[in-house]
Amino acid sequence: MFTYLASRSLVLTLLLSAHAVASEVCVAVDGGRTELSLCGGKVFRTTDAEVTDTRLVSVPDSTVLLVLWNEHSAAPGAVPYYAISVDGEEIALVRRTSYELKLKYGRFDPLQETPAVDQRLAVDASNQLYIVQFVTQPLGVFRRAIANLGGFAEGRLASSGKPEYNSRSGRRARLGKRGCRGEVC
Repeated sequence: MFTYLASRSLVLTLLLSAHAVASEVCVAVDGGRTELSLCGGKVFRTTDAEVTDTRLVSVPDSTVLLVLWNEHSAAPGAVPYYAISVDGEEIALVRRTSYELKLKYGRFDPLQETPAVDQRLAVDASNQLYIVQFVTQPLGVFRRAIANLGGFAEGRLASSGKPEYNSRSGRRARLGKRGCRGEVC
């Protein structure tokens, strides 16, 4: 639900459900500057860029909140950002990010495309190694959720900082809204 409030500045409040203390992200625009905050909390990001696609993700069984958004400035394309609150009240970290994986056979965003891979490297249905891409940096709560589903850390992709997980049980670890991007996690 979007709510527009009239005051000295235009405030766009995204009301999203969360299981922690904060349940909404406030985006205030005043004179070309945009401020983001957990509503009722401190401003955690101020930018001259246009902010779009703001969403709040509550990590189940924890107080962790993730704030995701894109910024658009003079440069073409959206620049993704994230913020992390470990206590559900204050933002502890804000980072610019990229969801592009950098592999030998190409650079790509796995939600947008998949590069062609040499047939000799193709895997069959018995493969149990998956790349799990998170919407933020890897957090302990994500690793624990993967372990609870039978997965374990096999390594890291050095170029993108995204860990790889292998499922001991032979099933894909599905985390849903727990911080993964895409369907395979």
